This record gives sequence, C-alpha cells and structure tokens, in this order.
Amino acid sequence: MHAATVHLILLDIMMPWLDGIQTTFRIREQKNIPIIMISAKSEDMDKILGLQVGADDYVTKPFNPLELIARVKSQLRRYVTPGKYEVKNRIINRHGLILEEEEKRVSVNGDPVRLTSTEYRIVALLMKYAGRVFSTHEIYKGDQPEKTWPFIAEMNQRPGSLFFCWETV
Repeated sequence: MHAATVHLILLDIMMPWLDGIQTTFRIREQKNIPIIMISAKSEDMDKILGLQVGADDYVTKPFNPLELIARVKSQLRRYVTPGKYEVKNRIINRHGLILEEEEKRVSVNGDPVRLTSTEYRIVALLMKYAGRVFSTHEIYKGDQPEKTWPFIAEMNQRPGSLFFCWETV
C-alpha cells in the first residue's frame, strides 16, 4: 500500500495470518481511505463489528457483482473529488499529531495548535512524507530567504512552536 496510490480497499475478513478486523485497525492508523469489507460472515454482530472498527461498508458473500460495483462507486464519490483522484479532507494522523488538509488545521492529542502559514506548510510537508529527510532549502523553497533564516534560528527556542510540538509528539 506504500508503493502505489490506493483509492479504495476491498478487504476479506477471513484472511490468513492477519484477519480483516486487525488489518482495518492498522490501515486506519495511517490512512483515511474507503474500506469495504467482504465476508461470508452474515450475522448482524459480524456486520456491526466490521463497521465499528472502521469499515465504510460491509458486503456478505455471495454477492451480486453489479451491487459491489455500485457500492465501490458510492464510496469513491464520498472520498474523491470528481474528475480527480484526490481524497477530500485528507486527514493525516502521526502518533497524535493530526493534520486536516482541507481545513488547514493541526492538533496534538485533540488540542488545536496555532501555527503560522510557514509552520503549517512545514508540518504538512513532514507529515505527508514521513521518514523522508529534507534539506533546509527544500523545506523553505519559495519563501523569502531574508525572512526564513532568522525564523529557523528562532524556532527551536520558542515553546509552543512547530518544532517544540513536533519533538514532544
């Protein structure tokens, strides 16, 4: 799932090694992507459990392939902008640090964090590409250099700043 862009997941509950319930938990830790569970388990409690752990829809086997296609299209309409495959209101959660792209909001463990536009842009970049190392030039590309360098020096000293928050998460 890390190598390619995934727009929707069809997930069987009864998989070897890791069941669909645990898989859904792991996916929801990192991604906000539509998940449709497919299962031979047709009891109401099985359906309820699947939906409560994060599935967007639950289809029981055997199913009509045309119905499944309709459900896939329905989920994609909710998550995807027409004509593009961009997720609406993408939310990124990294260990309690939450970035809501559409609203341009950041919170830490549910508490809102006030950021300047530059701080927000840096947080968004680092969260979107977690694990990647950026040079200072890459991070501040496009900003005015005469304003950027004093800003960098000041950042680590300011409690409540982006870097202070980032280090405490």
